[in-house]
Amino acid sequence: MTLLDLNPENLSTTLPQLCREMAKNPATDALARILGTAADDPDNAGMQLLITSAPAPYEQISVSVPAEASEIPAVKMTFKAGQGPSAAHLATILGPWREMPVEEHSLDLDQRLIVQKHGGYTCGIHAAVERPQAGAERGADHIRELYVTAARF
Repeated sequence: MTLLDLNPENLSTTLPQLCREMAKNPATDALARILGTAADDPDNAGMQLLITSAPAPYEQISVSVPAEASEIPAVKMTFKAGQGPSAAHLATILGPWREMPVEEHSLDLDQRLIVQKHGGYTCGIHAAVERPQAGAERGADHIRELYVTAARF
């Protein structure tokens, strides 16, 4: 496995690569290794690995340990406020976001989803997107959190 490029400006390329790797149903530690140097999360030992080599705009990158061996690990990327990639930019390359029901939104974050179907697997990219400040362009919205899952069919 090759180390993936985690720079936010390259996520439109990295996320499909990540999904392809996830669809192979790798072990949690193997999936974490393609994201960088990993360590057991001291607050959630045995439940997730933290990527300790994440670039500066990230608050945290984690890989969850599935409850069952047949499940695929999930990846969560959390960005510092105002420093995540543009949701509008990712949509131009990955496809349109589907706005999640308003009940799932928080006070300051909109919930959006992109589902991509590929030969043999589906990739879900769930985003918590900062609402733009009053008067700001809609395209200026930053992603605060990405949660990436894959499922084989």
